[in-house]
Amino acid sequence: MSVAIDNQAAVHGRLVGLFDELNACLDEVFELPASVVGDDELVAAIGLLPGVEARLAAAQSLLLEMARNRALHARRGSHKLANFVQANTTLSGFEARARIKRCEWLHDFAGFGRAHEAGVMSVEHLELIRKRLDNPRTHLALRRNQGLFIDAARDCSFKDFEKVCDYWKIAADPDGAEPVDQVARTSFRAKRQSDGMVKLDGLLDPLTGHAFLTAWDAEAQKLAITDHEIGQHRSQGVRGAEALLRLVAKGAARADGSHSDPLIHIVMSQKVAEAAMQRFAFGADVPIEVDPFDVDGRCELIDGTPLHPRLALAVLGVAALQRAVLDAKSRPLDVSYASRGFPKWLKHILALRSRGRCESDGCDAPYAWLQADHDLAHSKGGPTSYANANLYCRPDNLVKGNR
Repeated sequence: MSVAIDNQAAVHGRLVGLFDELNACLDEVFELPASVVGDDELVAAIGLLPGVEARLAAAQSLLLEMARNRALHARRGSHKLANFVQANTTLSGFEARARIKRCEWLHDFAGFGRAHEAGVMSVEHLELIRKRLDNPRTHLALRRNQGLFIDAARDCSFKDFEKVCDYWKIAADPDGAEPVDQVARTSFRAKRQSDGMVKLDGLLDPLTGHAFLTAWDAEAQKLAITDHEIGQHRSQGVRGAEALLRLVAKGAARADGSHSDPLIHIVMSQKVAEAAMQRFAFGADVPIEVDPFDVDGRCELIDGTPLHPRLALAVLGVAALQRAVLDAKSRPLDVSYASRGFPKWLKHILALRSRGRCESDGCDAPYAWLQADHDLAHSKGGPTSYANANLYCRPDNLVKGNR
């Protein structure tokens, strides 16, 4: 009996001693001066790291297997092995359960287990196979084809290993639900946050995703070339956001490149605009007095979302400006339009002014005949505005001529 106890103590001491030796070797790595490591040696060491990590993970699986077989958690007062591991290590409950689940899964895949112990297959290889390939329809085929995946893990990059897995699943499970599931999971959401920022979230099936990435990458590459030519330095994320906006703008455009409605519609008072230009464009210490209840203090999107004046200035140079004169109660007194033709909404306002009748004296033409036209001709500098507009029927408008 005493011999058995001594042998058990020796084995326990030997196991802990081995890990002590491993830690001592790692201490030497950390203390090694960088100046004594050559480039070739550094490359070789980096190449060995994945195998070392895989073997350490395999050693962890071995210890968990030993603990499970001995019901060590029950003997130490824990209801589950995961609880025991969490209580005796720095692992979270989620991490402990994930490691135990992988350990249990390897019971059916001895070949994968040996490759894992040898450092050929990493945790990432095993988890990819377990989560993407193993299901009730493919389980037996997967057990038979372990050698295929071991060879691929040894000879391929991880990216190519993923391709091997995907092709194998197509062949082994041609009637699987994956294609239908991928289409069903395709979605896109855009949600405006309280500060006006818009959060994008989505998942695209392989075909839709490939089409999107092709167009998006091409647009981002154009921006990268332009940035290089003008010496502008921006992150890929910033360029990516602008590339996405450009694609959206192209999709919303008419055949001639114009848009039926503005993609960005900003409401900004002249007072705020002038103060913002002095402060942000010219560096003057000018206060910007914004106020949601004052017509002279507004700076917002058309839907009422508050907008920082600095952002508004970013598009001011390329914007089509439309002037609107409001009274103290935000009622319109005058508006302008940045084109020669009058829009329908402005015609409606003019019809309210003329009571739906032609403004030529004595004319009783019906409303359907009425046309909005410039009082001072557009060709002579007359603005397309409420104050410079009249409502005539077509005959009177033609007779009026270009005054």
